[in-house]
Amino acid sequence: MRDREHRTFLIRYTYGGAEWGLELPARSLEDAKARLERLSYATIDGELVLTLPAAIGPLAAVIAKIRNALQAALPPKRRRARRGY
Repeated sequence: MRDREHRTFLIRYTYGGAEWGLELPARSLEDAKARLERLSYATIDGELVLTLPAAIGPLAAVIAKIRNALQAALPPKRRRARRGY
């Protein structure tokens, strides 16, 4: 989703006695600060379970469709919850 107008800013925070980091795409430092302020209103939409390199091209879409079809075919009891963290 990143384009040439966005740069990646690195965000650091502490939680549970450890340091953690995030990448935040933004157009400028001011934009990054404004986006960071809005994170308290963010929601969790799911869990990233796989990252495929862009170099494999259309194969990534095929793999995702197969995985989604297999996941949808499982009975509800076997599906892993992805929300409610």
